[in-house]
Amino acid sequence: MCDFHSILGIAIGNNYSIRHDASNSHSGMAGKLENKPNRKTVIFEVECSEEKLLATKDISTIASSIIRNFGECPEKLVCKIVNHYQQVKMALTDGVGLSPSGYFKDVEKYGDVYFHAINRGIICEIPKEVGGNLDLGSLTSIPEKLKLPDTVGGYLDLGSLTSIPEKLKLPDTVGGYLHLGSLTSIPEKLKLPDTVGGYLDLGRLDADGRARMIAKYGKSKLI
Repeated sequence: MCDFHSILGIAIGNNYSIRHDASNSHSGMAGKLENKPNRKTVIFEVECSEEKLLATKDISTIASSIIRNFGECPEKLVCKIVNHYQQVKMALTDGVGLSPSGYFKDVEKYGDVYFHAINRGIICEIPKEVGGNLDLGSLTSIPEKLKLPDTVGGYLDLGSLTSIPEKLKLPDTVGGYLHLGSLTSIPEKLKLPDTVGGYLDLGRLDADGRARMIAKYGKSKLI
């Protein structure tokens, strides 16, 4: 596993595909699929740091250094992998593909790409409805033009924010937990979600903020 950005290249017969999840865990992506001794390699682990990716003009020139067992990797799969990393690079530099109809339309799956792009000041068009989780837990501040979804089906992690602008529109509905564990206060005019399905992590929140949250969601939601 690496911090960013890992994928698996899969070669089964003449079928070639790419797997990824935002955790960047190769074992998590593989599931029950595995390479077996004395058999043709079917899983190719790939990882490339953000710094290396952004510094490389032609991704094909680093393919041999980012693909494990590169010499065994079919050419068509190498091309798929190179294209994927080119898409990641364009997302990080220009926001290409970060939209409801773009290459990275699955926000939960590619949450790491969205986070790194947002952290670089790239304006992302996050879909209005995210069916799964939205993990922006490493953001320490909210970019000026960031728009969060209206609905997050899973959890919403904003756990590294120490402050939150009152003009930010939080989702109306968060199906899972809402992590705001580094906030010390909540702006008076900030509109809170109408519903939060899971618990609320408000570890550093002041007494006024906690009282407001308890009044809206009930004491049992707080941790």
